[in-house]
Amino acid sequence: MTISTTSDFTVTRNDLITQALSYIGVTDPQNEEMALGVRVLNSLIRNLDARGDWIWGISNAESTLTTVANQQAYVTGILSTTINPNILKLIYISYLQGNDYIPLIIYDKQSSFLTDYKDDSPGQPQACHLERHNLRSDNRLLLYPTPNSAYTIKYSFRRPLFDFTLPTDNPDFPTEWFLPLQKMLSSELAGHFSKTLQERQWLAAESEKAFQEMVAFNAEKPSYTSLRTEYF
Repeated sequence: MTISTTSDFTVTRNDLITQALSYIGVTDPQNEEMALGVRVLNSLIRNLDARGDWIWGISNAESTLTTVANQQAYVTGILSTTINPNILKLIYISYLQGNDYIPLIIYDKQSSFLTDYKDDSPGQPQACHLERHNLRSDNRLLLYPTPNSAYTIKYSFRRPLFDFTLPTDNPDFPTEWFLPLQKMLSSELAGHFSKTLQERQWLAAESEKAFQEMVAFNAEKPSYTSLRTEYF
């Protein structure tokens, strides 16, 4: 008996669509049905983007921003004084003080309106808010209070999930997601192919179960080990 030693199985955009269509009885999809599958699949990806902080989309390497004296807002770009244009959500942010990095408070929109730091004179930043717009390229990072000097800011962020553009594109997902993603896509497509209410309800239940499997896989389970000596 021979056991494979590989674990790099993958699928393409069109594989996912044809498998999802076959799940609802469309075994020989035509061009317009594949085109519909592409639109629904990418709409599903955008929806999933809003439903969780998927760990593979969180940057493993910190990004750096250099502040400018008396400048509160920082736009997206490629310069050292701009923020990464792919930021969907800030995960962690700090500034360098001496040899230490001091964490900043990350405000939501309402807190950014109410903070007393807005009225402070320029100084060392204590908090921030990622001002989000419909176009990520229009996002801005606001620092409170306004920096009074050039500070080195380190941050990590979650990027968006990538679209399926080409027929041969692979999913921007771990392989463990391929089957759940197929089930969710079949549920979204069912209404376009005259499935009965009972069939659509069953597919919706399968889709929700698949999503919960995704959420469970995404959950990290850290292990905390004390390194200090304890005396009893």
